[in-house]
Amino acid sequence: MMPVSHLFKPLTMAALFFALALPMAAHAVPLWQVTQKDGVITWEGTTGDGTVFQGHCNKFDSEIAFDPAALDQSSVKVTINMASCLTGDEQKDQLLPLDAWFDVPGFPQGVFEATSFEDKGDGQYVANGMLSLKGVSQPLALPFRLDIQNDTAHVTGETTIDRTNFNIGVGQWGGPEIAGVAVKIRIDLNATTSGS
Repeated sequence: MMPVSHLFKPLTMAALFFALALPMAAHAVPLWQVTQKDGVITWEGTTGDGTVFQGHCNKFDSEIAFDPAALDQSSVKVTINMASCLTGDEQKDQLLPLDAWFDVPGFPQGVFEATSFEDKGDGQYVANGMLSLKGVSQPLALPFRLDIQNDTAHVTGETTIDRTNFNIGVGQWGGPEIAGVAVKIRIDLNATTSGS
């Protein structure tokens, strides 16, 4: 006959597992669905003479699990259709898909992925992740402001990249006399959640 102490051991382990699982369930991170519209992801560049121009990336997919109270369990992944990254200027938009710039046939997607977040207070956060463009991945910190009202969130953020770090604008297009190397990236999105 099995000793009573041996019977209690599996029961104790099961109880411990259940107890550990409870707080995880209590802090399930909500999933957010971004409202698809123009202007969610925009960017700003400059020509060689310093003239500012605007661009946008209107086609993207997002996977967002975020809870200000559970940043260690939060994550963001945004996959951008690079063919949708345009300026509205015919000449520029003919060049952007080419090898020297975005090389859309070779690298049709750009990806930003983050699993590390900082709470800066007063609704301000920083997403520390990796941006992958044209086959190159670089660390990227994205400061953003978050306003959550019930099941709706509004997020705005801005960061700056050096396009040459991603081999964007190479060869005869590489120098700052052709286009500024600093490119601002902005987000302005609304999202909803129905829970985890």
